[in-house]
Amino acid sequence: MNFIILISYLIFTFLVGWVIIKKWFDGLPTLLEIVGGFLLGTAIAVPITYFLSGLFVKSDAPILWGTLAASTLFIVYCLLFFKKPPSFLVRLNELLFVIVAIAFSTWMMMKTFHGGPSGELFVGSNNVFDFGHSLGIIRSFSWGSNIPFMSPFQSGLPFFYHFFFNFWTAIWEYFGVPIVWAMNIPSILSFTALLTLIYFLPQIVAKQKPIVGWIAVLLTITNSSLTFWKLLMQKTDFWHLPTYPFAGPFDGSPISLFVTLNSYVNQRHLAFAMALALFLFLVIVQDVSKNRLTIRRSLGLGALVGVLLLWNMMTYLFIIGTIALLGIKQKLWKPLVAFVVAAGVVGFISLLPIAGYLSKAFSLFGGAMVSGWGQTVPTWNIAGYLWQNLGLLPVIAVLGYVVIPKKIKSYFFPFIVLFVAECIFAAIGKRGFEQKSFSFLIIGVNVLASVGLVWLWQRNKFMVKIGAVLLLFILTVSGFVDLMPIKNEFAYPLVSKETAPLISWIRSETPKDAVFVSYSDMIDPVVLGGRKNFFGFFGNVGWYDRSGDVAAIYAGDRARAQANNVSYILVPKTKRDDFHYVVDEALLRNTLKQVYEDDLHVVFAVR
Repeated sequence: MNFIILISYLIFTFLVGWVIIKKWFDGLPTLLEIVGGFLLGTAIAVPITYFLSGLFVKSDAPILWGTLAASTLFIVYCLLFFKKPPSFLVRLNELLFVIVAIAFSTWMMMKTFHGGPSGELFVGSNNVFDFGHSLGIIRSFSWGSNIPFMSPFQSGLPFFYHFFFNFWTAIWEYFGVPIVWAMNIPSILSFTALLTLIYFLPQIVAKQKPIVGWIAVLLTITNSSLTFWKLLMQKTDFWHLPTYPFAGPFDGSPISLFVTLNSYVNQRHLAFAMALALFLFLVIVQDVSKNRLTIRRSLGLGALVGVLLLWNMMTYLFIIGTIALLGIKQKLWKPLVAFVVAAGVVGFISLLPIAGYLSKAFSLFGGAMVSGWGQTVPTWNIAGYLWQNLGLLPVIAVLGYVVIPKKIKSYFFPFIVLFVAECIFAAIGKRGFEQKSFSFLIIGVNVLASVGLVWLWQRNKFMVKIGAVLLLFILTVSGFVDLMPIKNEFAYPLVSKETAPLISWIRSETPKDAVFVSYSDMIDPVVLGGRKNFFGFFGNVGWYDRSGDVAAIYAGDRARAQANNVSYILVPKTKRDDFHYVVDEALLRNTLKQVYEDDLHVVFAVR
């Protein structure tokens, strides 16, 4: 039954998006209609499902009832506005592209997150931090009781985070899909959707041939840094690279980790938000080119952009900035104001649950924006930094910008302006590129570079064609090298066979709203079991030091535990660097009931 509910929900989610596409956006290629239906339907359905689940929070199964209520709404909507079944007949070249995109996305996502026979969960060694965070949030929904969304890492505190992707994947796991597939299937679909949008962007916006789309995608999954050339001089074995050879700003290298695909395998929510943002940009450009961007349409499109805030905050800001610059360039003042107001209002409404913490939330977000300012790298200047990270890409992108028609130039104007700003910002404090803004803006640069490369190829001179091929090699070879760490990286046991029994026990034998006192680690068995840690690893808005309370509880202060709604005390048996408390285990055994024990942990029930 669970599987039927999930499949029905997913089908009607897509159909809602499909109906919106047919009603609002005509003239799109069939493949883009399919991808757009998936993106819009999911972007709208997940927030609706979350908020409807909140109406059933006092029940034992808010996600079940929220999903059923949402599905009912979607069925009614489709009955009212559905006219004819969607067509899935795509052109042969588009079918070939989809097959390649799905195959690459599947390899990339499955390689960096997979399971084992004894309940283990393995992640790529370069991705432990983010997966410990995201899987904890997912499990707080799918196995726990975390609606409305609060911190699972520090119980009772709000959590300022774009969590819609995590809630979406939690729906999959809640209805019986194993966590590996619940995480990987949405990730594969999202990255495939992103590649599809990049494929169509030069065709629809710049009026180019499909080959330009193929090259734009190739430039995006690779990069034009100097990684290959540096390793070549060092006589490095490319094929067996176990990790990224350059990972600025974390290792002090002038070559940024963010020019690689690590951002997409590490932060799985990013691809969906980027794809949705590009789709909305594309349809807005279509509206501008057809002179149909009315105030009413601008309000609707702005509302859709507003939904992006809790999918990915930086993408939300940058797509607003991109559309705003486009509107200024086109002098579309009234539609621009309507768009920005609608995007802002919907975004603000999304933040109302943490209204009391908004000032702290904005401070936290601002701190994330400028993180790395103190990590100066005195060995590079901005010119050298841009050269080592971008190589010849800006030159070829400028060529592409020069050769496209004047009217089309205005559509890429926002990407140019914001990318230049990103480069200037990288120089301040030698902080380097910001991860998400760079990932978004480099797409526009790659599209222009693909236009430039194909323009060179179309010249009649043989040597110019040879030069175009050599330039394509130069612009992509380092990116192929940076795929080797994904192929070779060590599979780190996020959930090992030693901790899997504890996590299983926590899920099956403790109440969904239980709070644990435990050690503070990014890999938190309490949170991975769907319960909340009283003072865990990941802090957020409203954070305060609870170590005194934790120390008292481990010393046997039962009243302190009860006063803080702590239900269980988890004691590690082995020495841990993140555990500095003195445990009065004899007192705990005499005054509390021991409810679980294995070779690594012992758990006592407070109540």
